[in-house]
Amino acid sequence: QRFPTKGRTVYIIRSLFQTKALLRLHDDDSISNLPLMKDTETLAAVHLLNILYPYTFSCKPEFSALLTFRLVQLTLKGGLSPMSCCAFTGYGILLAGAFGNVEEGYRFGQLG
Repeated sequence: QRFPTKGRTVYIIRSLFQTKALLRLHDDDSISNLPLMKDTETLAAVHLLNILYPYTFSCKPEFSALLTFRLVQLTLKGGLSPMSCCAFTGYGILLAGAFGNVEEGYRFGQLG
């Protein structure tokens, strides 16, 4: 799926709500006990997104939010990978820093 060139704020908010909807289906234990990600294409995508994350964080923060949401979504749909910890930690940082939800941010930071 491509990243938007216009209307990024709306797309970011939509991605946040999609991620939150998926997370409502899981508690911390069920996330920790997800099966391992086996699909090689999804693993490659997650690996690539994880490589891009630090660059987008410093150059295009709005894209780092989208990458984080996508990483969390792919983990919840496809299973745990070595990059899942970064996904949940990044999600926690976003919740606490950008959205002011320190309690939830801490929760996902601990999960990561």
